[in-house]
Amino acid sequence: MIGIIGGSGFIGSALRKLLTDKKMDYISFDINMPEDNDPKCIVGNMLTGNALFQDTIIKCDTIIHLVAGPDLPKCQNDPSQSFISNLMSLQVVLDSCHIAGGKKIIFPSSAVVYGIQEDIPIRESATLKPTSVYAHHKIMCENLIKMFQEHFNIEYVILRLFNVYGRGVKGVFTKFVESINKGQEYQAYGLSQYRDFVYIGDVANAIYSACTSDKAMNKTINIGSGEGMQIREILDEIKRNYTNATYIENKANTILYDHIADISKAKLLLDYKPITKQYMSYIIGEEICIGNTIR
Repeated sequence: MIGIIGGSGFIGSALRKLLTDKKMDYISFDINMPEDNDPKCIVGNMLTGNALFQDTIIKCDTIIHLVAGPDLPKCQNDPSQSFISNLMSLQVVLDSCHIAGGKKIIFPSSAVVYGIQEDIPIRESATLKPTSVYAHHKIMCENLIKMFQEHFNIEYVILRLFNVYGRGVKGVFTKFVESINKGQEYQAYGLSQYRDFVYIGDVANAIYSACTSDKAMNKTINIGSGEGMQIREILDEIKRNYTNATYIENKANTILYDHIADISKAKLLLDYKPITKQYMSYIIGEEICIGNTIR
């Protein structure tokens, strides 16, 4: 049995659909009921000693921990809330796994832990250079998991996700389209930067593989497309779907850098086969931008 903690969110919803398609048995626990009213979803607050949460952990062999505060500006402005969302929630899960015994945890971390790197593409062995509260907290999460493995024999797979996109995510895609819908010119920054955009379907597949692969046990693995795409390319691709779309580049007040994943480890350990960036135009056209509305 697989337990998804935070199964009503962006990644959790995609993962529940995949597990259903794979006919895998799972339970989802979240503070919110998902829009699809999945009967396998339990609603409750994991931070309050919820008995249903404890029961979820006991019933499941593998726990996928998706609870986090992924909004970098909010985490930067409110470090205490970031600590609660990222560190405290994970501590509760790990404590429960330790008490129940015999558990494996899948933890989606983030490429933000790498910070500014000179060697591109980025390998998992790169020295971590966090530049934000969120990045520091993600590193603390990874170390906490490794400590529980060393002292309490809780197995893990850590997946460092690069820029995840797909229907329902709030990122450069939807922010640009929102400006278009309001008749506004989009204010863009750092358009020359390369980012590794990974489709949500690939992320869900990687998490599923991490649940089932013995080769990935106690490993940290990059999950990206393995290809870089400039922010400017993304905006120009969206413009092809919207004849009235305009944007202007402003001078960035932060250090610009590139992030592209080395995914050779994922290919080896997870049999990972992501879609390529040549498929991006289809995804933008069919998944993100429909007519002049966002879905």
